[in-house]
Amino acid sequence: MVLIIAFIGLNIHANSGGLYESKTMVAMVLRIMVTLVFSALSYFFITKGQKHVI
Repeated sequence: MVLIIAFIGLNIHANSGGLYESKTMVAMVLRIMVTLVFSALSYFFITKGQKHVI
């Protein structure tokens, strides 16, 4: 959640004419993607043997 908020803030900063490097935008997207992959893998490994009660 923090990465997404930071990315939104960076986009607002960039769109309002602030200085930024394009490498920073790419790095933020990659960080968010890697975090989502790790989170999904962790969820599936943790809940692998458990029964889901809804």
